[in-house]
Amino acid sequence: MVRLAFFKLVVACGLLFVFTRIYQHNQIVRLNYASQRLEHQQHRLSKKINDLLVQRENLKSYHETRQWALHVHGMQASMLSKVVTVTGYAAKRLVC
Repeated sequence: MVRLAFFKLVVACGLLFVFTRIYQHNQIVRLNYASQRLEHQQHRLSKKINDLLVQRENLKSYHETRQWALHVHGMQASMLSKVVTVTGYAAKRLVC
């Protein structure tokens, strides 16, 4: 009877050990998947930040160039109603 109880205890401990190892393996796989997903998200957000910084610099550079032209060189922003287009007919009138 003692041997049978000892055998059942050894089998139960063995099964508990096997199921514990399976559970640990599943946890490792789940955490690795979550880690890869977060790394991918971090890479995607980093790329988005870089794209937005480039876009901001491009817009900032245009704004700074315009301000420099207006203030330093005294240029004025032209209005479309003030722009005169020279067509072939108008060029003949100017020459003659």
